[in-house]
Amino acid sequence: MKKILIVENDPILRGIYRRKFDLSGFIVEAVDDGPVALETVPDFRPNLIQMDLSLPGMSGAELIRRIRALPNFKLVPIVVLSSFYRPDLVKEAYDAGANKCVSKMDCTPNLALEIVEQIFSGEILGLYPQPLGNSPVPVSMPPPPPKLAAPLSAASPVQAPPPPPPLDSEPPSPPTAPPSSPRLVIPPSPPKFSGATAASPAPEKIPMPAPLIKMPALATATPRPTIPAPTPTPVLSGVRPPSAPKLPASSAAAQKPPPLEMEVVPPEEERAETAAPDFGADATSAFRLEIRQEFLKRVPQFQMDLRERVGALVRSKSTNEQLTLLKEFNVSISSLVGLAGITGFTRIAHLAGAMEALVKDLQRKPKQMTSSVLRSIAHASDCLNILFRDINQGTQEIPQSLLILAVDDEPIARRTISVALAKANLRCVCVEEAKMAMTILNENQFDLIFLDAEMPEMNGFELCAGLRKTATNKTTPVIFVTSLTNFEVRAQSSLAGANDLIAKPFLMMELAVKSLTYLLRPKSIVDTKSQPGGH
Repeated sequence: MKKILIVENDPILRGIYRRKFDLSGFIVEAVDDGPVALETVPDFRPNLIQMDLSLPGMSGAELIRRIRALPNFKLVPIVVLSSFYRPDLVKEAYDAGANKCVSKMDCTPNLALEIVEQIFSGEILGLYPQPLGNSPVPVSMPPPPPKLAAPLSAASPVQAPPPPPPLDSEPPSPPTAPPSSPRLVIPPSPPKFSGATAASPAPEKIPMPAPLIKMPALATATPRPTIPAPTPTPVLSGVRPPSAPKLPASSAAAQKPPPLEMEVVPPEEERAETAAPDFGADATSAFRLEIRQEFLKRVPQFQMDLRERVGALVRSKSTNEQLTLLKEFNVSISSLVGLAGITGFTRIAHLAGAMEALVKDLQRKPKQMTSSVLRSIAHASDCLNILFRDINQGTQEIPQSLLILAVDDEPIARRTISVALAKANLRCVCVEEAKMAMTILNENQFDLIFLDAEMPEMNGFELCAGLRKTATNKTTPVIFVTSLTNFEVRAQSSLAGANDLIAKPFLMMELAVKSLTYLLRPKSIVDTKSQPGGH
């Protein structure tokens, strides 16, 4: 009989995984931290280790390295649960010797069992499965692929995908177009979009299909637009990324497909339940209902913790006090991420996961704890409370094919916004000129809009006031990203109809959290706050 060792510091999560594996016929041992795990491994001799990367006393990567250093445990499969929003930790885990990394925000007990059974059965060859056709695949974070010995020409076959970009690197070239038709197609006469990386070749001028954006005919012909290079990022559970514009066959052949950080998995309702020897369908449903009820019982405690910890953080004055509060906040939010993910409350799990990543960044860079960051954390906390309030009525599905517009006359600013949004698996259309942005906004509805305040010809306040008069974006959330943060600017942005403001320079995870705050909250709440002056 196979043995599984679970290393998880949250007692409820530890108990849920233990029960699932117990009822499926495995011998299970569960411990709560790294040092105890190191003592347990030689005596228990597990056939597989499932562990969280966020552990007290010892980092997950260090634990993996020490296990690999033990005799007879260099090849034992190690499955890691990690945050979708911490690719740096995933890389550390793979470098230390992990075999598979799974997003804990999307990992239900059935998915965890499915991965374990695939490993033991040899169905996962080398522990790195590739999706076949449209069959369901685990939400997994693949390891960094090997580097190519020499650069490939456009005509040469691709032998291996290029390595994933570093955390703050420039996004690579766009992938080939998915089969579905795009929701947004750039017409022949829009402005030049930002998005091409310095390292990549200049984008080709591509003939576009019939536009979905309605644009007025121009008197004189203008050059066709260049298409921005979207950032390939992990895909949330159940979400397919927005389609890129269709490319001609000659252009598509020259594109090298970038690696996906995380494979796509259908929502839990669409997945077939994993059959276990003595764990039938009725018991599976009862088990899932039981763990969801356990989560609902803890919701009031999570709400109280959020209010107290965010309030204390806002009132804190010294750096030492803030670091202590951030550490305590991280423990609470990490527990929320795991429990919301394992029970299928996807929106809560992903917003809390992004907040956890932001808190981690602030722990490393406490001097960047600005009033703008504190306001973003407070707004995200309010959004979580709204999701808690509507937990039994609202949908838990992640919105698909979201359209985000960023308008800024500075190329670096547009690139920074694009990379920051990519950390939350979001892609945006970047426009340089406010007047052309107004033309596009008149005919196309967006889900979120970022504006700079100072732009030539038409400033951000005028653009915001103008788009509030359109039928398409009257209630679309608008966020100003500007270095102007005094009271007059805040008042002017509010009068123009903006919802929020982020101060430059900003942490990339702050902008990602701010975006998810508006995109994941119930639409009725967003609409009521999207009226002119409605902060």
